[in-house]
Amino acid sequence: MSRARRAYLASRRWLWRMLPAITVGLVALYLIWPVPKGQMPLSADHNVHVARAAMLYDKLMSGHLTGWSSNWFFGFPLGELYPPMGDYAVVLVRLLSFGALDFGQCYAFVFAAVYVFQAVVMIRVSRCAGMHPVAGMLAGLLILYDAGVLREGGWRYTVYYGVWLQPMACAFLWWALAETNRLVRMPLEGTHWLRRAALPAVLYALALLSHPIALPTLAVALTLLVLFLGVRSTAGLGPVTLRVGVVFGLGLLLSLWWIGPLFANRHWIATFGTLYSHLGTMLGRVLEGQFARHMASGVGYGIVVGLLWSWIRGNRFAKFTATASVVLWMMSTSDFFWLLRLDWIHEGFLHMQYQRFIICAKPGLFLGAGFAVVGLVKAAWRTWEAGERSRRAGIRMFAKFAAGTGVLVWMLSAAYAAADKHGVGEVQLDKLTDKKRADAFAKELDQFCKWSKSVWDDREEFFRFAYKTRRHSHVYMDASVCNGAPAYKVGYMPGEVFVHRPESAKPEIFQHLRVKYSVEGKRRGRSAKPVVTFGKIHVYEQKLEEGVARIEGGAGEVEVLLEDPDVQERVEIEVR
Repeated sequence: MSRARRAYLASRRWLWRMLPAITVGLVALYLIWPVPKGQMPLSADHNVHVARAAMLYDKLMSGHLTGWSSNWFFGFPLGELYPPMGDYAVVLVRLLSFGALDFGQCYAFVFAAVYVFQAVVMIRVSRCAGMHPVAGMLAGLLILYDAGVLREGGWRYTVYYGVWLQPMACAFLWWALAETNRLVRMPLEGTHWLRRAALPAVLYALALLSHPIALPTLAVALTLLVLFLGVRSTAGLGPVTLRVGVVFGLGLLLSLWWIGPLFANRHWIATFGTLYSHLGTMLGRVLEGQFARHMASGVGYGIVVGLLWSWIRGNRFAKFTATASVVLWMMSTSDFFWLLRLDWIHEGFLHMQYQRFIICAKPGLFLGAGFAVVGLVKAAWRTWEAGERSRRAGIRMFAKFAAGTGVLVWMLSAAYAAADKHGVGEVQLDKLTDKKRADAFAKELDQFCKWSKSVWDDREEFFRFAYKTRRHSHVYMDASVCNGAPAYKVGYMPGEVFVHRPESAKPEIFQHLRVKYSVEGKRRGRSAKPVVTFGKIHVYEQKLEEGVARIEGGAGEVEVLLEDPDVQERVEIEVR
């Protein structure tokens, strides 16, 4: 056989092997387009995330992985209480481009990569589980066409709201579990096993650095994995426990540089914990085919079939996947919290939004559905290969094949219909949903950024810009990327959990924060005149009366010689 012929056959085998991943990847790129070409989504939290990445880039350029920043609130510990993995990814793209790409483009590339990755990785998980890659392909497609809702993942939460760090963590997490399953079944051969342990260890570390929910999820998932792989197996419970512990321990060590300080500084974390529905309510939704809101009933019933098949006919990892995903799904209920009284175990359980465990469960639920489809079709094929040609065998073979393909078509058609109904594939590329107003606002904001940058560059003292919008609107939050000035968001601010995070617009708060300019979308009234206006953006100036230092209870004068806490990293005063 000629070299060209061998190369052709090898490339054809590679293409056939990669076909499921290519299919899922192309669907993902189609749905998220034009983000993959560097056009950043501008809805909800995306503006906050790109601002965080820009701040962390500046921090890294000063020689620090994390550290104090005065850019938000009264100042906050940047990258120390909120997982920095997403920010580091944006920074890495910026560094690799040697500054040729702006932060918006870098963010767009990273976000698009994560969106594709969360679906494509299911194929690898399926292979590691000893199942056909088509099962992972189906799971990936269901992830992409999951409409989702607030705190339950899917398109609405991941793409529109811009909460993509948890899906990224879950993708790393499920991949790590699948690689661990594969590793446990390998023979111990000197350093070969340890080399193979490097990949899942790194994946565990990446999951822990991506989102804090990875830690409690892994605590549950790894316990179940040890039980399913160790009990009544040739490997034995003890050796399996040791191997899984070594792999996860290595991952924990790799992330300990961040996890350790996080736990040491846990008292500086604000509480945003919320409970969710009762188990009875959730089970009622399952009877209607919904493991999560906006889930198509066809998908939900397909998941039920997948869970049953995994428990009855699946291999050990399939049984683990079904059990772990159901347990994680149940952890989203308020019954889970009150039954175990988790607040008595550790105060950290008060900080959790339990509804988010549905996001952790979804990859496993979708994988279970994929396992069932592939398992039924493979069972029909095995009947054919066995050479059974009796009428009864033919009926069995046809029933298995029809059940598998029927579940497949039912789930995909239902998922597509639900996705089309709830706007999956519609990326918001403007900060405002009003198309007529969006273009004008973008020009006005650009003019403001140029003006504010010149004001900040020519400053004689430290001050902040305050941004007043609706409580959950973040349209101004990436202004700091272009003007470099500290920002104070009036109202709720995502992307940070520091406990000292004011939201008030009271004048005394503005004075303490050294707010010199207030940027507002509405005019205050005839008595208050803005210092400058850019269309609907009005900038009001106020005199700074609160100094960085003052003398109390005695005579004397204080003069501020230097006040620039981020650039010079110090404040100098002279007291006379």
